[in-house]
Amino acid sequence: MTQISVYFAAMANGNSKIYHSDDMIKFAQRAGLKISQIHDGLGVGHTLLCCERAQ
Repeated sequence: MTQISVYFAAMANGNSKIYHSDDMIKFAQRAGLKISQIHDGLGVGHTLLCCERAQ
């Protein structure tokens, strides 16, 4: 999918809820992922979480 936000492609629910980064970190950890890098301040209220498979 090109030119489509990852949020709208994978993370949006029926109410288009936006999650706080702390919540997203918990969700990733529950999914068996570990956060390898956090890039914060990518615009107003945007954070990029880089995930890896937890070992």
